[in-house]
Amino acid sequence: MFRNFMSTAAPFVMIVVVVVVVGLLIGVIIRAVSRAKS
Repeated sequence: MFRNFMSTAAPFVMIVVVVVVVGLLIGVIIRAVSRAKS
């Protein structure tokens, strides 16, 4: 049961993690660029 749930949910969890990490990276880059301009 649990193993079956993991194999079904793992791709969605990975996608969510990737989206969050990419969003954080973009936020950091934007902050660094705006700080460099000012």
